[in-house]
Amino acid sequence: MKSLICVCVAFISIAYGISASALSLARYEQARVVAESRDQVTDYRLALGALKKVDSDWRAEREQRLSGVLDRLTLELDEGQSEQEAFEFYRRQMLQMGGQELFLCESRRCGSSGAWANSRFGVRQLYGLDQYQYYSAIGVNLKDGKQAYVALYAVQRGNKRRYLQVDILTTTQPVRLFSSSEVIEERLRVGREFILPELLNEQLEQEQLKAVVSALKSQRNWHIAIVGFDVGTGTLQQQQDRSLAAAKAVYQKLIAEGLDGNYLSTYGMGGLAPNSVPDGRERSVNLVKIVPSQ
Repeated sequence: MKSLICVCVAFISIAYGISASALSLARYEQARVVAESRDQVTDYRLALGALKKVDSDWRAEREQRLSGVLDRLTLELDEGQSEQEAFEFYRRQMLQMGGQELFLCESRRCGSSGAWANSRFGVRQLYGLDQYQYYSAIGVNLKDGKQAYVALYAVQRGNKRRYLQVDILTTTQPVRLFSSSEVIEERLRVGREFILPELLNEQLEQEQLKAVVSALKSQRNWHIAIVGFDVGTGTLQQQQDRSLAAAKAVYQKLIAEGLDGNYLSTYGMGGLAPNSVPDGRERSVNLVKIVPSQ
């Protein structure tokens, strides 16, 4: 996934230093290890959507099958610790590494906790209360062409015990995945910005376009700036022209999908904000939520 930022870390321990993985994550100290393992797998199903019951089976609305090395860690939090805080502790670290969040849900929007525990993770301790569960799928680019895909799940049980599951699948399998509408909406609502994946032939790919449209249609009163950035060769004016053209290309796609142009605007910043372009890319188009002046 070219759209992810390369994280130059290798074979370093996760959490308590007991289970090795390709990510370097600080440990959550107020917890004990329930189980950990490392296996070579050929068919890991990374959930990229909520779990729904279809006939007699629980299925993710969207998923990706992967093969590679799977590191798994199950933690029981100490009494009084918050499952949400532990979840955010790990999620925040991966996002700060440049990870691309592919799906995010909480509470009943994730589906059945029992399905996550039994059908998805196979860890009985994770069977908790639907209203107290959190899930995130995140992809992180590693060196040497490898990627790590993380399934992060936290839940509170009826007996007030709280558990956290971290699955890290490291693979060389080339996969291009996109952020869900839930992730896009959360990014714009909380951080006011969502960085679009690298455009292919100057176009937003259909799967990501669909998710962007869904997110913006759910918040029709939001004013969104479509901002292009370019740090390629040439003068500042040439950079600005290219970045504006990229922003306008995205704008036209969104209009064609039925979004109201009165709530969308385009800008070409060129190389004036180089930190807005992810590493390894010359150009970026970002969605920015405009906050009205008071």
